[in-house]
Amino acid sequence: MRVRWTVTLLEKAVGKLVDKLGLDVELGWAEANYLHMWDFHETKLDAEDVKRRVPMIMRLIRLTEEALLEKKQNKD
Repeated sequence: MRVRWTVTLLEKAVGKLVDKLGLDVELGWAEANYLHMWDFHETKLDAEDVKRRVPMIMRLIRLTEEALLEKKQNKD
């Protein structure tokens, strides 16, 4: 049993989501992962660097919300 996500598992999950939801998942994930590495861990980005990435990350969030809502509606 795995206790935590690994980069390998995350990449596999992203690949499956790209197959189902499209390229915007890959783009949003790439931006979110970049922020995680270079701002959260390394603190190398400024506010403009972060702001530039927000729209693609928000698109990923919207796609996720829509997919979950659709799944819930199909289940009911």
